[in-house]
Amino acid sequence: MKTMKILNPFLFIIIVCLTNKAFSEPNISSLTAFGISQSIQLNVLPLGSGARALGMGGAFTAIADDGTAVSWNPAGLTNLETPEMSIVGSFLTTNSDFNDISTSVDNIDVDLFFGGSETDKRGDLNFASFSYPFVFLDQYAVAAISYQQVLDFDSEIKRSQSFFSGDVLKRTDKIDIESTGGVGAISPALAVQISEKVAIGGTINIYTDEYFRDDAWEEKIKQVFVLPNAEDSFFNATSSFDNFHAVNLSLGVFWDIWEIDNKRLTFGAEFDGPYTADVTMNQDMYSDLVTLASKRRHININMPMSASVGLAYQLSNEMTIAFDATWTNWSEWKLKEDGGDKIRPIGFEEDENVKINDTVAARLGIEYLIFNTDNEYIIPIRGGLFYEPEPSLGDPTDVIGFSIGSGVTFENYSLDFAYQFRYANNIGSEDIGIADNESDVVEQMFFTSLIVKF
Repeated sequence: MKTMKILNPFLFIIIVCLTNKAFSEPNISSLTAFGISQSIQLNVLPLGSGARALGMGGAFTAIADDGTAVSWNPAGLTNLETPEMSIVGSFLTTNSDFNDISTSVDNIDVDLFFGGSETDKRGDLNFASFSYPFVFLDQYAVAAISYQQVLDFDSEIKRSQSFFSGDVLKRTDKIDIESTGGVGAISPALAVQISEKVAIGGTINIYTDEYFRDDAWEEKIKQVFVLPNAEDSFFNATSSFDNFHAVNLSLGVFWDIWEIDNKRLTFGAEFDGPYTADVTMNQDMYSDLVTLASKRRHININMPMSASVGLAYQLSNEMTIAFDATWTNWSEWKLKEDGGDKIRPIGFEEDENVKINDTVAARLGIEYLIFNTDNEYIIPIRGGLFYEPEPSLGDPTDVIGFSIGSGVTFENYSLDFAYQFRYANNIGSEDIGIADNESDVVEQMFFTSLIVKF
């Protein structure tokens, strides 16, 4: 499931171009809307799920010993000894501040001042699963079914831009881009212990928007033109995306390398296959003067493959250290409309005109367990550091962060909490179709998990 989660919900934002040439002073009657684009400013979802894993910075591929293993490494499900139910809630806040710019267009006596911000706050059901161990043909196996939110489109971006000729204000534009909705995946999984030390597992990820809402997501653009000595004009565009369908396969391996006394070394690997997502877009555009367009079109999105490897070293009953690395094949990320050429979802660029590099992410996590005197409960202390670059035009965008977590574990259930902080600075706005502008992004995530054993 990792490919969609790395991609996150920032896949699509309708970028409105109000000029026949970018940053020239437009004729309001010649408005055009175009482009399906993306930016890190939008809502980045984590790789997998679970407050325990995310409290360790997402270094969980070689641990994967609870029901959330479906989203990290399905082979790890064989670590479960009893039926288990898990549920995860999330709360995310995002803030992006765009730097103000002043520029001139060649051969046109126009200065442009541009600024704005993007903010978002929301809570969601992030994950739910049920896992059931059984023995088949003398092999220990675990079957599971899960739901996970994999794309989250909730965001609101507010921008303003002013056009000057010399010292004379020609026009001020106020832009509000609001996006709501999301896509989830239903994922049946099976893991089998093929030897004393090695287990394998697989997950079928069925991505759809049909079970929880009328459409996958909706985007609304409102633009008001404030003209000196004239009435305000406006442009609105509403785009809804529905019938989102895709299926892919995740495969995992879990290897218990060695175990001596209270020490243990494990290895995990997981591969997410590429796939094509189909979605239908309905778009309506109008201004105070005229209805500009109303159309329906079909879109295919080629999603990249990814692969993760991890090591986990249990130093004692109390302490475990884990490390993960994930490669994602973003260079194969493409989008195509019916009858059109394939383009890059970033910056709405044609293939031959843009380069998107693959990314390699690294995560380091630690967990320390505090046992009470009578071993009635356990208090975990967790922390993690991570580097998770995001795809961008040219070199990837550097994203760094840290996480902390804790909770309480009893014999039959665990309640965990985690906090993640992500930061990226000087992000080039060319990714969302705006030249010569940068933004800083601060994202904070809160997770809580309940795991019940039967």
